[in-house]
Amino acid sequence: MLLCQTVQEMSMQSTSNLTIKWAFRGKPKNPFFATIGGDVIVRVESQFVLNQISGQVLEQVDSWDLSASSFPAQTYFWLSRRVYSTVQSGKDTIEAAKSTASKLSTKEDQNLEAYLDPSGDPTKVHQSNCATT
Repeated sequence: MLLCQTVQEMSMQSTSNLTIKWAFRGKPKNPFFATIGGDVIVRVESQFVLNQISGQVLEQVDSWDLSASSFPAQTYFWLSRRVYSTVQSGKDTIEAAKSTASKLSTKEDQNLEAYLDPSGDPTKVHQSNCATT
């Protein structure tokens, strides 16, 4: 989607609350939606809660309004968001599985020679007398 972005309003409600109203518009990359749907126009209101000393953003909430776009343009926007989110979710799941697998493999390698006391006393451990080669 080709983009054109504009900030329409910025206002501070207090020293820690900021609101920015902005919009972007663009044409869908898909030729079918580009011809029948026209431009995708999204109006966004971003609300920020800031740390009063550092200015760091502590919380951000965005609300999106697509009412200025035609129905086919809105459909394209939400479908493309869904496809992107699905792909990202798959990548995140694969990354989490890899991370979990690597953590499990490193846990297996640790403390192979120390065992908890079978009597149940957590302060006692048994050391293996076997020499490793």
